[in-house]
Amino acid sequence: MKKSSIDEPFIWEISREEEAEIRTQMRIKEAKKEGETNKANAIAKNMLEKGYSTKKISEITNLSIKDIEKLK
Repeated sequence: MKKSSIDEPFIWEISREEEAEIRTQMRIKEAKKEGETNKANAIAKNMLEKGYSTKKISEITNLSIKDIEKLK
């Protein structure tokens, strides 16, 4: 990574390889977040089936009440 010819601290030139690596890391991060959300939703659905309250499910899974209500 090298500084651009424009004399601003926020602009950097990066190689194609560096750009590809950054994009890969971003996709991995997004996939992990999606996986965590899917797991929390599965747990919440199971808890709903077992009769847990929406509030308790929210406390345990960190899902919003609104998101839990959508699972019903």
